[in-house]
Amino acid sequence: RHDALAVYDSLVRRPDVRPEEVIAWGHSLGSFMATHVARERTVGGVVLENPATNVDDWTSHLIPWYVRLFLGVEVDPALKDDDNLERVQSMTAPLLVVGGEEDPVTAPEMARRLYQQAASKERELILVEEGAHNGLYEDPAVQEAYRSLVERVDSTAQRNTLSP
Repeated sequence: RHDALAVYDSLVRRPDVRPEEVIAWGHSLGSFMATHVARERTVGGVVLENPATNVDDWTSHLIPWYVRLFLGVEVDPALKDDDNLERVQSMTAPLLVVGGEEDPVTAPEMARRLYQQAASKERELILVEEGAHNGLYEDPAVQEAYRSLVERVDSTAQRNTLSP
């Protein structure tokens, strides 16, 4: 988490980058970093691609309960408290949630739940019908949604620059 904030802080120190121009993007496990940055810093938008809701849901999806009984699965305490569901409920930046309907790693239901729980008034959910865990950016609908979000963030940043 500290690394994600350090990258953000380094980026916005540049004279040609303003916080409201930054889009926090996270794929899979990286979705936790994107929502963390969006909660702790000013961002123009957030993209969550094949995100997990929280670590408990994710491990339950990946490892059946009966296997967990025998394996004694332990989650690193640093990850245990990561909860995208909680974070999106207070995020107001424009949000794009992208998921693959055939993703075996992060179930598409997690993307749906994050979209439904999000506080952002400007939010969009795209579920790619045959999409797996990687490569969703190749889908034309996803490309258009990315383009639209970037244009919206850029337009908002421009208006804020021109406002007295």
